[in-house]
Amino acid sequence: MLNSELPRDLINHDLVGRYLMCHHYPGGIGFFSERIDYYRGYWSMRCMDDLYLGDPDTGEPIFGLGNIQTVGPSSGYPLGAGGIISTAKLAGWGTGHKEIMGKTFGHAQWLDMNGQDPPVRSNMVDLDPTVKDAYGFPVSRITYSHHPQDYVAAAFAIPRLEAIVAEMGAESVQTVVPFVATTSIPQPGKGGSAARGPGRQAPDPIAGLVNHQMGTMRMGSDPDTSVVDPHQRFWGVPNLYVIDGSVFPTSSGYNPTLTIEALAWRAAEGIAQRPASR
Repeated sequence: MLNSELPRDLINHDLVGRYLMCHHYPGGIGFFSERIDYYRGYWSMRCMDDLYLGDPDTGEPIFGLGNIQTVGPSSGYPLGAGGIISTAKLAGWGTGHKEIMGKTFGHAQWLDMNGQDPPVRSNMVDLDPTVKDAYGFPVSRITYSHHPQDYVAAAFAIPRLEAIVAEMGAESVQTVVPFVATTSIPQPGKGGSAARGPGRQAPDPIAGLVNHQMGTMRMGSDPDTSVVDPHQRFWGVPNLYVIDGSVFPTSSGYNPTLTIEALAWRAAEGIAQRPASR
């Protein structure tokens, strides 16, 4: 859309790309002496909403919290974050590989909070002023900084998540503070350059650890403050819709997939029910 030639009286170009959100994930990884074989369960499972709105003991509301979920099985940060495959790549070959995998595989449990990412106008995707792709078009550029409330939410959540994992019987817990290992891990080289050759055992950090891309084409009831209307249709283009997570005005504290599916279904029904125009 940023590269399109649609005029500003049809598209709110001042808002296209703004309010990028990607969730944050304070949490921890518990290591157990006995095998718990967490890999046999669902890779990602929503667990509890106890902390979603704030401190359940005092009733104090705290924005930026979310649902507590199990995700994994990660084998530790930063290099083992990709799960057991990343661990296997780092373990080398031979007897050492077997020993490391024996101590890791089935012995780790990850628990995190899917923290709500506040919509911030300056968090955005825009066009790079100098870099162009192979076709001569400007490439996308991401500008993102954590909101101060992200740190408040993480400081509240992490001790409680550590206590849960410890109560499960973990003999050690590795805390994950995503602000030091977010979605912007520097790449050591061009994408795919480590896929072959001597460096193939190193994990490829392209795209960072994880993110849920939301926002940048926000939905709303006012064309001055949104890109698309409540039906996900561009205000100035009656037959152009956005059917993905970019229409989210806020991120919520849950994985976005089911909401995206529901919005897509609703938009499709709306399109099918619209009277045909000539």
